[in-house]
Parts: sequence; structure tokens; C-alpha cells
Amino acid sequence: MVGMGPEAAVASGAAMDLGPPILDPAEVSLHRGPGGAVRLSLGDRSYLWVNCYRAFPLSAPEQWVVFFSGEGRLIGMVEEPDGLAVDSRTVCQEELELRYVVPRVDEVVAVREEYREDAWNPAQVWDVGTDRGPLRLHLPNVADHVRPLGDGCLLLTDRDERRCLLRPSALDGRGRALVARYLWLDDAPL
Repeated sequence: MVGMGPEAAVASGAAMDLGPPILDPAEVSLHRGPGGAVRLSLGDRSYLWVNCYRAFPLSAPEQWVVFFSGEGRLIGMVEEPDGLAVDSRTVCQEELELRYVVPRVDEVVAVREEYREDAWNPAQVWDVGTDRGPLRLHLPNVADHVRPLGDGCLLLTDRDERRCLLRPSALDGRGRALVARYLWLDDAPL
């Protein structure tokens, strides 16, 4: 089978690893066990402890949920979590919200540059107000720590891997001016 292309493998009836198993959402049942652990039933199999992850948390957060057993073994993926039964979908959504907390910036309070001798460019320190409270972000390099997500939204990831969403158009005039100045967005529509 070494060197055999996909067509030859299919023609010969050889098994191919095509990636994680795709699960039918109608067959997946999620519920909480004692202590709040998520349990999964799938046909004749049951898993007493399951972790839920988004396969594409930034580009397709509402699609492709991946399930792993508590031991870290892949169980499978569901393409459309909306196809899960209502109770299962609720449990899945609760778990994903806990895992993927991303605060939304409501206010830019202050931005300052922080110079270090060992760096060729200054880091930026952002003090922001979010929907989850105040936050201080350290952005060592804007090119690596600010990512456009489309629809005018930016993802800021600081040196400690904390993330938050920033939509400049939702800020007041002062906040938009700070974003334009420090993120070099003067020609982008705010």
C-alpha cells in the first residue's frame, strides 16, 4: 500500500485514513453527569467524560464541533451543531462558551508605547474596557498580534495569549482615533 494513491487504494478496497469520523448529529446525545461532567452517547458507545472544541474557532465558530474523550482520544466531529437535539445542543453550547471566552472591547481607555533595549520596535500597552471588565493588553508586535477577522472586526492577542475582539466602528470618537493611530488604520473605514 506504500506509494498507492487514493484512487488505487479505493479501487483495491484498502482502508484509508480520511481524517476524524464525521458524526451524525441525530445520533449524538450529550448530557451532564454527576459533578457536571459532559457525557456523550453515540449508538452503542458511551463516554463518561467528553471535551468539546470548535475545529475552526475563528473562521467558522458555529460549525464543526470536535469531541474528545477525557483521556484525549478523538471521538469525532459534528459539522452542524444546530442539528443536535435541543438538550444536547444546549450542553454543547454551554461547554463551548466556557472554553472560548473572548471579551469584546467596548472602550479604549489608553494606549502607550513601551520601549525595551532588546527590541527594535516598541511594544504597545492597551488599557481597554470590555464586556467582561477592564483589561490590559501587551502587544509586542502589531503585525503578529492584531488579526483582521472581516466585517470590520479585529482580534487582538497579547503576549500572554489573552484575546479580545475589537470593532473600531463601535467605539466612540476618541477610541476610534486611538485605534487608527496605533494600528495604522488611517485609510481603513472606521
